[in-house]
Amino acid sequence: MSLYKLRIEDLKFLQENLVIDIPKLSLATRVSEKRTLSYIISYPHFIQFVQDKEILQRQELTIAANLVYAWMPTVFVWKNDNFDRVLELLNDVKKNNLQLSKGEFKEVKSLINNSVVGTSKILHFMNPTLYPIWDSKINVFLGGIKQETNNVDRYFEYLKIFQDLQIKSEKSIVSEGVSSQIGYPISFARAFEMVLFLSDPETLKESKKIKTVVQNEGPKLPKMKRDAFIFISNLTKVTADPNNPITYKRDGYLLSEHYMTPSTIQLAKEVKQRRNLLISDNGNFTRIKLIAAKHDDKGLDILNTARDEMKRNGVISADTIKRRKDLMDLIGKESEESTESLDINNITKKQLSIDPDYMIGMEDFAIPAMMMSNLMHPIFEPDASEVLSYQAKTLSLYSEQESGVFGHMEKLKKVANFLVLHAYDYESALQASTNSLDSPKDGIAISYGGPMHSKRWINSLEIDGEMEVFEEKLPESYLIAQSLTLGIINGNPSSVPFHILGVGTPILIAIIGYQLRHSSAVSIDSTAPFKDAMAGKLYGDKKAYIKMDMYRVAAIHLIDGTAFDSASPFFTSFESMFPSDWDGLRDELNITSDMNFKQLGRDLEDQPEMIEKYIPFFSKMRSGSDAMMLNLRMARSGHNFWILQRICKNIIRLREDPPAFKKWIEKQVKRYKEIASPKWGKAVEKTFELTEKHRKF
Repeated sequence: MSLYKLRIEDLKFLQENLVIDIPKLSLATRVSEKRTLSYIISYPHFIQFVQDKEILQRQELTIAANLVYAWMPTVFVWKNDNFDRVLELLNDVKKNNLQLSKGEFKEVKSLINNSVVGTSKILHFMNPTLYPIWDSKINVFLGGIKQETNNVDRYFEYLKIFQDLQIKSEKSIVSEGVSSQIGYPISFARAFEMVLFLSDPETLKESKKIKTVVQNEGPKLPKMKRDAFIFISNLTKVTADPNNPITYKRDGYLLSEHYMTPSTIQLAKEVKQRRNLLISDNGNFTRIKLIAAKHDDKGLDILNTARDEMKRNGVISADTIKRRKDLMDLIGKESEESTESLDINNITKKQLSIDPDYMIGMEDFAIPAMMMSNLMHPIFEPDASEVLSYQAKTLSLYSEQESGVFGHMEKLKKVANFLVLHAYDYESALQASTNSLDSPKDGIAISYGGPMHSKRWINSLEIDGEMEVFEEKLPESYLIAQSLTLGIINGNPSSVPFHILGVGTPILIAIIGYQLRHSSAVSIDSTAPFKDAMAGKLYGDKKAYIKMDMYRVAAIHLIDGTAFDSASPFFTSFESMFPSDWDGLRDELNITSDMNFKQLGRDLEDQPEMIEKYIPFFSKMRSGSDAMMLNLRMARSGHNFWILQRICKNIIRLREDPPAFKKWIEKQVKRYKEIASPKWGKAVEKTFELTEKHRKF
């Protein structure tokens, strides 16, 4: 059972309703009230004793530990003699604001009576701003079970709640409110713990009744039935050409502020008049890739070193752990500097200039950049707390943008603004989602940029505290992308609209549709249909939702004595202008039925002039503005889009019939597995299986 995710509004409400009557406590006869008074009186002296010591030695630690246990009914004993290591960690906490890992926390705990409560108190006295005190009463107050209080994972869950609230601007109000009652200044960590320790849980229930979150009054989505699940094309002359009406057989477009020029803004006005859904992107993925590219090699070297150390010694060295942390800190710093240097006022202005139906809100860049730089690999056992501050930065930037800090308040009221949630696995996605619950927003955008960038292979995946172990290594990208989505919807199971940034894989779009079936509207954008078309990848849906090498497709048809055909209007339009001659190509190449299609495909790729002459739809992309090449760019990218559009239409048709929808998606997974490469087939199958197993509603 997870702890209740306390909101800053809840904490403020509790503090405002908390009465600490010192004179009354002085006259109290109950033991609990006497203890409370003793805690309040002795606290500043305990803090002063520890803080006066520049470096803690064993003697000072002994005194501090016994001071802590003067607050507890348990007798204190040392549990081992690992003093040197524990003193090293505690002095680092005291002097350098060290955030202990779970492993380091356990090292301290193993000495301090093997108690999580005692360790939390020692850590609080070492650094009263960084570590809140923990005990069974607080655990129960937040919905936990008393028996689980001496549990490191439970304390770290509590620590995450504290860290999230610590960054909120209202923290000073809470601290000052408690300080004014006890007569001396205290940190937010101390105020946070005291409010929970001294409050009645029933007061929190009243807070929940009173406090409500009002969503923004932006445009309602979906606008039209087709917008309930829609693939969005990037707005370019290839996808929206007034001289080629075939290009307009799309339902929605996205334009990044990076590419807003007089010509693209004019295109945006034209597609808007045609009642297409129009989305305005912030252009940040380009900025994220620039940061990641600077550190990719260094991150890969750290990862490879960690792999070697694990293979040789079964553990990653402290030096490698430090190198990773240093690089993460550097990326975090560069991400912060990058966002601070942005003219967000101007970016927002450009995003709004095309009168979009909705826009992608401003975000921090650190998490996807770290992921793309190989720093969030499972071998490092990354913890969601490592990225909490970056997720909080995104919430802050989004809130500032939405509230008009960067200007354009009146226009923003007319546009739906989507909050971007960045994460690297299920737990960090769940954290991002639950922490954003109280942020007014029109929709949620999930970035697949980091996950789909992955070329790694994994044999396990942790979801909701359970380690899912695979029989063999599988490609990570699909599995981790869907884990993010699963974490986000489990943390926010409302019908809020979703936008998926950066995925154009046909089978994944089908699975996304099933995974987000509860959402009022889902939109997906990617440059993949265009890029794949340029690279010679055709999308198919006859035998499975799959990407196909076009030379192999052509080879199969040549050997089988058939001609490639597609109901796509993009293909039929191109074929009418530049007809194919399959029989002529067979005669030219002396095709026989016993040829190997893979070898023939390689041969075809080496003969671009012949392909262009006989089957122009399969031509290799080249520079030039001749009519055939201009139309080919539109036709092949259009064909790929059309396959995705058909998937979207199927999903819209099936969303209202859950049993039929499930049966359909199971069929698509089965079809994919039958013809895809075995590893990718199993990855897709496992992706669907984990969605079904861990979805909580």
